[in-house]
Amino acid sequence: MTSATLEQQFQRYGPAYRWLVASAGMLGAMTMVLSATMVNVAVPSIMGAYGVGQDMAQWAATAFVATMVASQLLNSWMVSAFGQRLAYTLTLIIFSIGSAVCAVSISIEMLIVGRIMQGFSAGIIQPLVMATIILVFPPERRGFAMGLYGMGVTLSPSLGPLVGGFTIDALSWRHIFLVPMPLVA
Repeated sequence: MTSATLEQQFQRYGPAYRWLVASAGMLGAMTMVLSATMVNVAVPSIMGAYGVGQDMAQWAATAFVATMVASQLLNSWMVSAFGQRLAYTLTLIIFSIGSAVCAVSISIEMLIVGRIMQGFSAGIIQPLVMATIILVFPPERRGFAMGLYGMGVTLSPSLGPLVGGFTIDALSWRHIFLVPMPLVA
């Protein structure tokens, strides 16, 4: 995002623009990080649905985290190639497609591919949102904004098993992949 574009947005939305950007970024990042741990409570259900052992079912969680860590390194390239706004939008789209793939998966391999897509998006969005917050907030407010972001991203993984457990009890294990859809769409 160029400084000219940033200034246009500040003129259009006023000081609230900073918080609109931070809130949108935090919502996307928190939702994706929440998805990292939601699947942990579904491992027994996944084992039963696909007739696989825990070693195979655990790949649904491991694939997400491994891909998330690796894809964080691609953030700089994504921003250079597409710009911040388009990179953010692409991560939301890829995450949504990955969630849909997981929800309708007919095999454990298909589920793992969907989780890889979700993890890729989660890895890209975390440093992207941090860089965007640093860009839109003045130096004297960055610490506060980053603290709020850090609180949200730290709280999300602890809420994942809770949300996943309630979702599985109320609906089914496949629905844990649909829970984040309204928040990222």
